[in-house]
Amino acid sequence: MNGIEYVKLSNSEIVYGKKNVLNAQVEMLNLVKSCDKYRSLRKEEIALKILLKSKIEEVKNSLNVLSSILPKVKNSSFNITDKKEKVSKKNLSLEQEIEQIKKKLAALK
Repeated sequence: MNGIEYVKLSNSEIVYGKKNVLNAQVEMLNLVKSCDKYRSLRKEEIALKILLKSKIEEVKNSLNVLSSILPKVKNSSFNITDKKEKVSKKNLSLEQEIEQIKKKLAALK
């Protein structure tokens, strides 16, 4: 003999084994499907990134053209501190809103 041994399996063991093999096949097919979807989404992402890069370049060129066309300002008297104060007020209001939401969450618990 070639050293082959046979083992008798009961019907329940056979059914259990077949179910496991079929479940493994389904999982492998789902994995292949997920990989294919990932590849297609990745290709789409790369295409969108390339498109975005070209649009950014167009905007940059447009800004350069505008800056060359527009007259230059000799003395700028803009108050930068006013803008910073407005931003800090917005941040405070956001932080206050966050605190209020946290208090509401604590009250629900």
